[in-house]
Amino acid sequence: MGMESVGHKCEGFIEIDKFAVKSYRAIYDTEGEFYADDIRNVIPEQLPKDIDCFCGGFPCQAFSIAGARRGLEDTRGTLIYEMLRLAAVKKPRILFLENVGGLLNHDRGKTLTTIFRAISELGYVCEWQCINSKAYVPQSRYRIYIVGHLGEKPRQTIFPIERADGALNNLEMIGRLDIDGMFDMERRIYSPIGAAPTLDTKSKCRVKIYYKNWSNKEPKISTNGTFTLTTKVADQQFAIVDGIIRRLTPLECWRLQGFPDWAYERAAEVNSASQLYKQAGNSVTVPVIQAIAERVKAIE
Repeated sequence: MGMESVGHKCEGFIEIDKFAVKSYRAIYDTEGEFYADDIRNVIPEQLPKDIDCFCGGFPCQAFSIAGARRGLEDTRGTLIYEMLRLAAVKKPRILFLENVGGLLNHDRGKTLTTIFRAISELGYVCEWQCINSKAYVPQSRYRIYIVGHLGEKPRQTIFPIERADGALNNLEMIGRLDIDGMFDMERRIYSPIGAAPTLDTKSKCRVKIYYKNWSNKEPKISTNGTFTLTTKVADQQFAIVDGIIRRLTPLECWRLQGFPDWAYERAAEVNSASQLYKQAGNSVTVPVIQAIAERVKAIE
């Protein structure tokens, strides 16, 4: 969505999670696009002929501070090499990769150095930046974005991308929703003061969003930020609404990633709430990708 919003066109996708595929196909017109469920089984000759950009978020569990951080010893971590295996043959002009901020200091920086070396050996010049989504949406979410340019260093670079205004006090995007009984969490007290951590789905991360003057489903919202979405259903989704604790809805979590309501509604037609929470946590933040995609488009 972030890429196509500025004029790029998707030619195909690879995704092993069948529920994510259902949502993806419900949201986008994928007719005629290449699809595979497991990148390990894809050979370069199967891919569309004219591809000028490989876009992907290689699995982050091996590098995240929330996981075991086994890095390239983890089979999920080595999937980055599957992407590079295809890139070695197809030679797209741009590699656009995303991962958790924990990749920066994993194994004292050796893991990231190893990945950069592998990319450079294919003839790419790399640049990168760690961006917090809270500059674009009310969610604190540090992610590293890597862009590889085939050949010599381009005259115009992508990074740094700076956005000083932020969105910490702009939560209207998640404040337009009925309070459904299934999301009520009574007899719990949490402080609404301060920035919240990253939205995820475990029960340890509680409230950090405070709704005031709830009326006509259009509240005024006051907060210094929000937490980071992850993929485990019970982790993050709580808000204080007129003194009552309730869980954030899947729709609100999708809004925190910058998705329009129509995209969520299509996904909700084909998936359960638990899968929608997971998909929000697994997603990249749309406006961040859009900002980077605009720079990529400018150097074409």
